[in-house]
Amino acid sequence: MRNVLENLNKLALQRSRDYFELEVCGKRIITLYYINNIQHGFESLMKESGIEDEFISQTFQKYKNRQIPFGWYRGKGTPDEIKESAVAISNMVGLPLYGATSYGISEFMKLYGLGIDCSGFVYNVLKYAFTECSNEELFSSSLDWREEGKTGVNYAGVFVFAGKASERMDPDKVQPLDLVFIKGIDKQYSHMGILLLEGSKLKLFQSSLVTDPVGVTATDYSFSGGQPVFGFAPTIGSRWDELYKKGKVEFRRLRCICCTSGCNICSK
Repeated sequence: MRNVLENLNKLALQRSRDYFELEVCGKRIITLYYINNIQHGFESLMKESGIEDEFISQTFQKYKNRQIPFGWYRGKGTPDEIKESAVAISNMVGLPLYGATSYGISEFMKLYGLGIDCSGFVYNVLKYAFTECSNEELFSSSLDWREEGKTGVNYAGVFVFAGKASERMDPDKVQPLDLVFIKGIDKQYSHMGILLLEGSKLKLFQSSLVTDPVGVTATDYSFSGGQPVFGFAPTIGSRWDELYKKGKVEFRRLRCICCTSGCNICSK
């Protein structure tokens, strides 16, 4: 079990670093945070225009199934997909990125919504690790999908990692690959990150709007004085240490790697 976890952590760390040091047109930048939440707005506009619900559903299904040139990847792409999309869009609009500064490329990507949201980041990091370990099916089938047949990164909201996909853990017993969830005002999960071991330190990797810089970051995590300690100060909202005291931070471990679940990874 230890060797499997070490290998998964190593691979997940590698993929996280790909986001943290995204190479676009010869420049290294941090992948920005982006959540593609425009669907509801477009849906309302289409309904107000008298478009039938069935057509609206078919339109967004094509979007989810990548049947349009751009858009589906926004908030859910792999590092390579984000990088390739940046070049494709720059060519399409006639604004070459080669020779641009890192800041210029970052601003260009921000303009066109090229980034990763919190669940897209965690999903792609874990999928990469499990796939490289020849366990992609185990990972995917263990998640708590809302509807049969609707699986994959475009349907991977924060909720698919909670519920039956994982179980709660005490903050002093967490290990690499455990997940950290934030609960919103409605007590629903609103954000997530993943704990990975880098060297001798356990760190929280996440893609977030409230970190400085915005996007994919890695910050220290520790447990001290009976409380979890997070090594970053949110630019918006309360510190996570305080949110934990209010019951708004939750630690969970995926059942597919949990020793108590009797999963086939644990038996290797």
